[in-house]
Order: sequence, then structure tokens, then C-alpha cells
Amino acid sequence: MTAVFVLVGLGLVTLPTVQHRRLEQLAPQEWCRATATSIRAGLAVLQLGLLFGAAPTLLRAVGIHDAADACHRIFGPAAPGGAVTGWLGAGALGYVVHARWRARRHVRHTTEVTTIEPWLGTHQLTDGVDHVTIPSDRPLAYAVPGPSPQIVVSDRLRTSLTPDELAAVLRHETSHLRRGHHRELTLACEVETVFSRWPQMRRSAALLRLAVERVADEDAITTTEDRAHVRDALVKTATSLVIGAVPAFTSAATILHRIAALEAAPHHLLGLVSICFD
Repeated sequence: MTAVFVLVGLGLVTLPTVQHRRLEQLAPQEWCRATATSIRAGLAVLQLGLLFGAAPTLLRAVGIHDAADACHRIFGPAAPGGAVTGWLGAGALGYVVHARWRARRHVRHTTEVTTIEPWLGTHQLTDGVDHVTIPSDRPLAYAVPGPSPQIVVSDRLRTSLTPDELAAVLRHETSHLRRGHHRELTLACEVETVFSRWPQMRRSAALLRLAVERVADEDAITTTEDRAHVRDALVKTATSLVIGAVPAFTSAATILHRIAALEAAPHHLLGLVSICFD
């Protein structure tokens, strides 16, 4: 049974990659929710499977033989190999838990270093969000979640965009904060850390990041003309490292998909993910 849990967990993490053609037909918010739910459930089931497999060996090691026998009867052996398999499962569980912790710590650190102090740039508090303009010759914009959320843009971005394009960028970043996208992006970071050598797993994380950005792009569109404003702003900043809700470093494939999606009518989006990620 424990091996089944592990396999199911891995399958759920890779499911967004396997089913991306179907997921892309959903509205961006539903796509994002389905992808995040599958990955989150997969990691939980994977950890349970590893725990069930390691529990009998760990309990016997500390002398709790009755509990170890009960676990063995309930969950069965993890796989052939006895204690060796149990210790391997315990090691794998420790690795997964530690890797997820490192990913979350990285996100917290990134949030801290990208938060702009009051003495730097110009600050304007609007609807509880600190809008900050920083002196920089790079066109960048990002959102910092937390108790005192910020939307940060550079001087270069403000001067390179039209007022309508800049307003679209600000709505995009506001969407990240309002929807709490840092949770999905933290989850993507966890997957990339745990499965750093598994391309299929990392692809699921990339698709989750793409779904998050697509949600924010659509939230930034309030009129028919706004679709062009969002697209043009993205094109103008595509040559620079664009930071979304911490710490989403946007890949070239993600940018290409977003531009293509913004150029197409909503009902013409089928196949865009396949083109960009296959």
C-alpha cells in the first residue's frame, strides 16, 4: 500500500504536465486552481507514502515493536528489502521535508530582500498597498506580499510605458497580491527544489507559474483595449528579468505564451501551451 501512495503522489505532481492540453481549455483561474490542487495533493500523498513505509523500521529502531507491527499489518511492507527499504524511505522523507523547508526559506528570504525600505524611492499608500517607484535603469515590476504589501516599479518602466500600459501593469501586480499568488509560487518553488533533477516535475511547476501569470493578465483586462495594453507592456519588458509575485522568475516560454494568449481571443487559446512547452 505504501508503494501505491508514493506512485499516486508522483502521478499527481506530474498530472498537470500530462493533462496540460485539457487544463489550458479552462479559464485561467480554474487552470491555476486545478494545477495547484493536484501538485499540493501529490506532495502530501507522497510524504504519507514515505512515512507509512518508514514508520515500522523507525519504530522498531526506538524499541516500540508493538506499534511497528501494527503499522506493518495496516499498511503492509513498503517494498521488498525489509529494514533497508524502511531506512531508504525515511531518508527520502527527510529529503522531501527538508527540500520543501529550504524552498519556503528561499521564498521568505527573497521577500525580505525585495522589500523596499522607506528611505529608498518614492512611496504612496493606496488601498493598503505601498506603491513604490525605485531609481533603476531596468524596466521591472513586482509585487511583495506580506503584512505590508508593496507593488514596486522602476523609473525606467514608468518612462517606457504609456499611462494605460502602466495602469495595466499595476492591475496585474495587484492581482498577485489580492489572490495571494505567493502561495502557488511557493508551491512551484518547492516542486523545483524537491525534484530538481526530474524534468517532468519541474515542467509541472513551470505550468503552475504560467497559470498564475495568465490569471493576473486577465485580471488586468477591464476593457477591450486593455488586452492590447497588457500585451504591449509585456513585450516592452520581455527583454528584462521580470519578477512576478515573489519569487517567480518568468521564463522565455512563459512570456511567449502570455503574449500569444493576449493576442488571441479567449476562445482561440487552444494549443498555445503545447506550442510553447512541447
